[in-house]
Amino acid sequence: MISQGIVDIYSLLSYNFFIVLRVSGLCSDLFWENQPSIAIASFINTYFTLYLRCIGIALISVQRYITVCLFGTKIERLMMETPPLVLAMIHWSSGFLLTATLLTTSFDIRYDNKEDMNMIVPVKTLSLANLISVISVVILFLICILCYVSVISYIIRSKIAANSTRRQEIRLSIQVAGLLVAFLLVFIYSVGNYVINELRKTSLLYEWRELNPIMFGFLSCVLPWTCLFFNEDIQKRLPRIFKCRRRTLSSSGLLASRASAW
Repeated sequence: MISQGIVDIYSLLSYNFFIVLRVSGLCSDLFWENQPSIAIASFINTYFTLYLRCIGIALISVQRYITVCLFGTKIERLMMETPPLVLAMIHWSSGFLLTATLLTTSFDIRYDNKEDMNMIVPVKTLSLANLISVISVVILFLICILCYVSVISYIIRSKIAANSTRRQEIRLSIQVAGLLVAFLLVFIYSVGNYVINELRKTSLLYEWRELNPIMFGFLSCVLPWTCLFFNEDIQKRLPRIFKCRRRTLSSSGLLASRASAW
């Protein structure tokens, strides 16, 4: 989950760099003069962050399935003993492998003019990118669905054991289920993007892609909010954090007043 959070932060920062600076006109000269490299990097980064997010959600879903449905088995113990760094490496390397398939095509990506800075992508390159995206998104989404259906059916059958560890894992499964809702939006967007592109409806494709910031913004924000609403540890610690901050501020103010008095 930490790796997925890092991906979300990276996605937001890279989006602001490649999109906001380009559209706002703050870096028009920089983007226009270096468009062969910046345009290609922006195009690849869009799909790279998409793959990373989808793979991360699938890995979290598989982890929830193992901890709930395979609790106490060798597979569950193996997963719990696996260092988080190894899981993060699997997460990011999988994204790199999927993105590497885009490098098999020739790139002639550029901007239309210095004022609008709309990206022009060859049809062959865009079709390949959309095909890889829709296949990977569909497969990963089906994995998530199967994992959560198995978790829900297991909970119903077992009627939730009294073990506190099991209850905590089940609450965590509910918490990360918000990612599944976000993944559903990604699934609908990716399939629609592929179909519209194959139908060569350019005007509709531009309108459809206007939903991209909303969808990926929701994908970035859903996990923090679900953690806030469903994670009891966070709910207990937040008031303590604010109380400690208030005490620190009041103590610093008291010290400042004493120092001024002296």
